[in-house]
Amino acid sequence: MVDDASDPIEERLEAELTGAEKAWAEARGALKRITAEVPSGLPDNDGLQRIRNAGVRQKAAGAMYLRALERYTDFVLRGTIPDDLKSPSRYPPG
Repeated sequence: MVDDASDPIEERLEAELTGAEKAWAEARGALKRITAEVPSGLPDNDGLQRIRNAGVRQKAAGAMYLRALERYTDFVLRGTIPDDLKSPSRYPPG
């Protein structure tokens, strides 16, 4: 477990998590707005495609959020540094 709150890796992972959470919230909101634009609940073909696209974006944003959350919690709870954030000089192979 890493106790240093000023650790640059933790800061980077926290920023990644915050950004992913924001993107996911925006994607959920966009899908909600698009579906609300269909008053009858039965969209035309164009509207159906917009809903599908928004759903795909929401799913992708949710997956990014989950990945960021896993990376952050793995680091904070277990001290696991993601491979892409390892510095060869700071963490030599061992």
